[in-house]
Amino acid sequence: MHLTMKQDNQSQLSTSLINEQQKGHIIISNASFSWHNEIPCLSLSDLTIEQGTLVGIVGPVGSGKSSLFAAILGEINLINGQLNTNNSSFSYAAQSPWTFEDTFRNNILLNRSFDQQRYRNVIHACCLDDDISVFGSSEDLIMIGENGFNLSGGQKARVSLARALYSDADIYLLDDPLSAVDHKVAKQIYERCIGSFGLLKNKTRLLATHQTQFLNESHQIIFLSHGHIDKQGCLNENIIRENDSNKNETSKLVSLLDDHRPMDDLQSIIIDEKPLNDGTRWSIWYHFFTAPPFARIGFCVLIVVLLLGEALSDGANYWLSICLQESGTNQQIAPKSAYIYFGLIIATVIVDLIRTNYYFTIVLNGSNNLHNKMLRGLLYTSIQFFESNPSGRILNRASKDQFKRLESITRSPVYAFFSSSFNGSPTIRSLKAETSFIQLIARRIDTHTSAYFLVLAASQLFSVMLNIVCSLILIVASIRIIHAHDPAKSSISALRLMNAIFVALWFQWALRELSEADIMMISAERIDEYSRLPLEDDRGGHKGLVKTSPTWPAHGKIEFRNYSLRHRLNLEYAIRNVDLCIESGQKIGIIGRTGAGKSSIFKGIFRLVNRSCVDGEILIDDIDISRITLNHLRSHLSVIPQQPVLFSGTLRYNLDPFDHYSDEQCWMALEDAQLKQFVSNHSVGLLMPIGESGKTLSIGQCQL
Repeated sequence: MHLTMKQDNQSQLSTSLINEQQKGHIIISNASFSWHNEIPCLSLSDLTIEQGTLVGIVGPVGSGKSSLFAAILGEINLINGQLNTNNSSFSYAAQSPWTFEDTFRNNILLNRSFDQQRYRNVIHACCLDDDISVFGSSEDLIMIGENGFNLSGGQKARVSLARALYSDADIYLLDDPLSAVDHKVAKQIYERCIGSFGLLKNKTRLLATHQTQFLNESHQIIFLSHGHIDKQGCLNENIIRENDSNKNETSKLVSLLDDHRPMDDLQSIIIDEKPLNDGTRWSIWYHFFTAPPFARIGFCVLIVVLLLGEALSDGANYWLSICLQESGTNQQIAPKSAYIYFGLIIATVIVDLIRTNYYFTIVLNGSNNLHNKMLRGLLYTSIQFFESNPSGRILNRASKDQFKRLESITRSPVYAFFSSSFNGSPTIRSLKAETSFIQLIARRIDTHTSAYFLVLAASQLFSVMLNIVCSLILIVASIRIIHAHDPAKSSISALRLMNAIFVALWFQWALRELSEADIMMISAERIDEYSRLPLEDDRGGHKGLVKTSPTWPAHGKIEFRNYSLRHRLNLEYAIRNVDLCIESGQKIGIIGRTGAGKSSIFKGIFRLVNRSCVDGEILIDDIDISRITLNHLRSHLSVIPQQPVLFSGTLRYNLDPFDHYSDEQCWMALEDAQLKQFVSNHSVGLLMPIGESGKTLSIGQCQL
């Protein structure tokens, strides 16, 4: 028996060792995967990835590289076949870097325990040392705004990679993490993180990339095409030589431009949301009820109609008491008095219908006017506002007393955090960070709930006080009626008592409604604040505006004259003293390390920063762009942003939202972007639906 138990223990130990050795091993056999329907987006006949190997995933745009990662992570549906990952743990760096509103450090830790040595190794491997050193006094405790607005695209990509590296996983899925950084930094990151001597040298690594120079150490290369494996094997050395032949010159240029520009402490960029002054401003009420087209006359008519309705109602009750008093003495009601009473009732009903409809018309008109003013303010304000205010805060404005103001303010971080969590859900799940992230959300909800409890407590206290006041009103009224009782005027006494009861009830209701109206007006007050946002400077500065010719710009010559730009007055210049002339028809490449100011040049051309943050001039066809209206300038410019932006709708709407071009021209544009075949394969062609933010397309397809 002892021998049997010993053999069982050895068997269990052997099985455990085998399972441990198999971790990091992936086997896919005759598998098909789909996102939302039965149509497969990825079909893999046979794929085996050994533990501890570096596997390169290559293929054209839309070939299924990101879908392969999603399949391994279990983010898409397995229709048929087998996928076996041997209970391996995963770490995922997404192609579109995800950050959330928290400190730089916590964006990497993701609320996991802090291992200082591992953290330093990861920071160094991802070339983030220099970036942290220029963050000012906050260093890695600097606050990262929503969507990482105060980080460059390359910095966000490296933060996402560092987050993946900090996790001690069996398999690392790296979805094109080196495309957002320059060649010099990409090479350093590859050698320190991914390569044969990097931090992940003993881990299973799947690297999706278009940069084939980083595949020369790969144990296995997978070529994907249209959701299928086209080829498997080792990389053709000719491809490496062909891609490396032009790298040396680029490296020299990058090294010349490799400056680490100092940055001020960016902690102050994110503006805290503060409660407004105590009490809703009367001006909010005034502007709400006097909104055009009714204006002041409409408000005066509303007051008259409201007073007239109350006068008719009270008049009918008073006339009824007189009629009852006459019937008590003469045993009958005069027909004339009855006709007058019924006339008053009919008039009261008609006026009530009119005032109710007119009141709601005024209120809806005021709401629409306030909403449109807020929307106009948001659309025409400068981009710096959105850098300082999270989307959850803006949404919260459009959603009671000082307690409700506090509750509204604490609700904003909850909205923003939920929105950010949805965008990063694949990363959160791959890192098994659901519990820690739920704790982060719970803290924000607890803060909001504490404020909401104050609202409920204040409401209950207000209700108790109103009941006491109403009871006192009824007691006082009853005592006065009893002491002043006149048998000859019993109907009048009854009317007084009835009115006292109604006053008590209506007093309680009226105060509740008035309080609720004031509470609701806090939303109007917060919306009104956004309607008064400063508009983008469109006045041409001290030089004034100029009128361009109808053919401007005829040539497209761009000239920078001693041009400097900073994003805020309290920050250092992103680009400084640039003198540059780009002739018509030239193709110019702008290179430099991440954060060097490449995107800032485009911001300057599109005038996306305040005039006070700009020195020097930019001329297009010898005309200073600061003297041209923003609408006229931007309507003649086109840009492909670093992060593609698509709207929910059809593909044609995203290509031509204003219907300026024909279907033939749209097809020609798709052919030039090498997307014609992809769109042609769709049953509805140009009318194919595009999900929110282009989620139905790959990142590469969105960029094209």
